[in-house]
Amino acid sequence: MAPNDDESVKLFLSIGLDEKTATTTINNPKVTANLTAVIHEAGVTNGCDRTTGNLLYTVRFVLISVLNLYQCWKETY
Repeated sequence: MAPNDDESVKLFLSIGLDEKTATTTINNPKVTANLTAVIHEAGVTNGCDRTTGNLLYTVRFVLISVLNLYQCWKETY
């Protein structure tokens, strides 16, 4: 793992993600960037409970889905 990957894993673990999810997430740079942005936006870079972390992980998926739908709509109209 690169040093930046180590930092990302530590950040993801600090929000309550399990080790497997944290290490799997860093394999996709786009997912890592999006989740990191959501964590920073939520103001929990120092960590939070697992329930909140799982919510943030889910919000990232919803956010990307909405952005993708918007992009498709924009291209269509």
